[in-house]
Amino acid sequence: MRKAHASTVLADLYNPLSMPPDLARAHAQLDRSTDALYGRGTFDELTRLAALLKRYEELTSVLAAPRRRRRTA
Repeated sequence: MRKAHASTVLADLYNPLSMPPDLARAHAQLDRSTDALYGRGTFDELTRLAALLKRYEELTSVLAAPRRRRRTA
């Protein structure tokens, strides 16, 4: 998708008011797919972002868990 708009700056590609129609459709499809993964209807932008960040936190929290030190005899 990016190749099709290689001459367009990212600020325009991610601005909902100036985003090319094909990219806007792709974003909308991605939003619908993401919403379906969470088993709900359609989210608004803030609710979707909160759900994604919460899931990211859940998945990465095990990486940040403190390690226990082994006792040496």
